[in-house]
Amino acid sequence: ESEITQSGWMKKYANAFTRWKKRYFILRGPVLEYYKKENEKLKGTIPLEGVTIETQKKHEKRVILKLPKSKIFLKASTVGEKVRWVNSLKQASNAQVIETQEDLFSPSQPLADLDEATPNAV
Repeated sequence: ESEITQSGWMKKYANAFTRWKKRYFILRGPVLEYYKKENEKLKGTIPLEGVTIETQKKHEKRVILKLPKSKIFLKASTVGEKVRWVNSLKQASNAQVIETQEDLFSPSQPLADLDEATPNAV
């Protein structure tokens, strides 16, 4: 079992109906695990191989993991926490980090469209 690089609470975008769900994340090697609550059964894993990490100027606490077949939207509680996660994720995956001006949650794109754009969301 790989050593834990970082752990803590972030919100994960679920879908247009339930929106953001608070989850406990553990970065273990090149895999990001998440749990409904700390010390509970594993809810899911996000393999970071081939990931691109995107941040947005407009949403300074948001991190988007662009995987080969999906996008996963995460939100840290503070900007400092987001920076720590981005650095740890980058180190764990050798990922490229890009910052965009793009606003994926803009009024011109309804939240329902976000789900259609991410059919394989975890």
